[in-house]
Amino acid sequence: MKNIVFVLILTTFTSLVHAGQINLCRRWYSYDIFQTYLRLNVDPKASLIIMDRHIPYGIRPMGYKINKAVCDETKTSVKIYSTTELGENFLFSFHAENDSPSQSGYVTYFDQTGDPTYTQEWECFLDQVKELCAEY
Repeated sequence: MKNIVFVLILTTFTSLVHAGQINLCRRWYSYDIFQTYLRLNVDPKASLIIMDRHIPYGIRPMGYKINKAVCDETKTSVKIYSTTELGENFLFSFHAENDSPSQSGYVTYFDQTGDPTYTQEWECFLDQVKELCAEY
């Protein structure tokens, strides 16, 4: 019974946290028992970038404070900088080649090893990137 109450509280809190966020990208994650998408969201009001990370027995959203977001004049390319334990880092970049509704973007962030070259390919949404650029 305690587990059910905990899951309900966690689900409610997670849905409240995700309200008002811009969903920039997603990545299929088949190693989880639920075979779900990991999300990369931005909360412009709190100036946070939130990336779902896999942890043992689940997925945890990791929030990073946005120091600056730099968009090009066409609003099809964005770079987000954040502060982590290792200092100010380039955290995310996306560039669209055309006006297709979905593009591939590469997410760059520092994992526990601190490897600055670690990237992953995510499916990113151009209209959401443009919305983010309008906020910054």
